[in-house]
Amino acid sequence: MAAPATLLGSSVGKKLVMAVTGIVLSLFVLGHMAGNLQAFLPNGPEALFGMACAHIDANEAEANKLADRALKANGMNAEAYLAKGAIAQKQKHTDDARAAYRRYLYLAPNGRYADEVRVILQNLK
Repeated sequence: MAAPATLLGSSVGKKLVMAVTGIVLSLFVLGHMAGNLQAFLPNGPEALFGMACAHIDANEAEANKLADRALKANGMNAEAYLAKGAIAQKQKHTDDARAAYRRYLYLAPNGRYADEVRVILQNLK
């Protein structure tokens, strides 16, 4: 039993421990970096929301598909529901718009667009 203690106490053992912890830390950082970079992928929920918003005026069908893809990637993506609400409102589908806006407020009651969505819901007829 003295052999492992001796190995860890030696300069080679300390270097081995340093190398292993460095590799683990590097993998941890790379894993989190990869997770954060997914927001910038063309199929990431945030990117899909942005593309959906860009298509709302020009191509509602494409905007709706992009919002659906964002929801498929992350069903809790409040902004995708915001896009769905705006598309439905533009198409005069009031009930669908109201449901999408309410889902946005449920998921992001203090979100960036929450105040505007509340006003829209009050005025939606």
